Amino acid sequence: PDVVVHLPGERSLVIDAKAPLSAFLAAQEADLDERARSAALGRHAKQLRSHVDTLASKRYWTALPQAPAFVICFVPGDAILASALNADPGLLEEAMERHVVLASPSTLIATMRSVSAMWQQATLEENARELLTLGRETTAAMIEAMAGRTARIAFLADNPGRWLISATVLERFDTGLWTSFDVT
Repeated sequence: PDVVVHLPGERSLVIDAKAPLSAFLAAQEADLDERARSAALGRHAKQLRSHVDTLASKRYWTALPQAPAFVICFVPGDAILASALNADPGLLEEAMERHVVLASPSTLIATMRSVSAMWQQATLEENARELLTLGRETTAAMIEAMAGRTARIAFLADNPGRWLISATVLERFDTGLWTSFDVT
């Protein structure tokens, strides 16, 4: 394939950009009469149909993990695709049946914008999951800290004598009654 577009979830979209143009360009020559122009556009439709058959036989979607079951055949002009479809009205439907999507620039741009929106949505979902995880971790840490403080307060409330001992020790340090410690 010419282009592999990576989609969220490790999926891929395959694009081929080698649509034949020689017969279409021949039909654009100024010195052609209407019958010759029509014949050239008929050849253009046949060339495009042949390219669709070639792409269908390659089955790109089987070679890539989680790729949709189709390949996009990019035709580099809306008028180029329209002229082939006018010459061969069943071409679009038959291409779809063969798992080949014919795409003009306007439809390819719309497809790529959809892919962009998919990536934006995937990024938002990933960020939301990270925020949820951080929120859970932070909440758990806060609850754990509060439980520890609550346990200490409950212990002191159940043992009021400890408050007085602690307050007395702090007061002696503050007044300078104990200026040095003997450790033996």
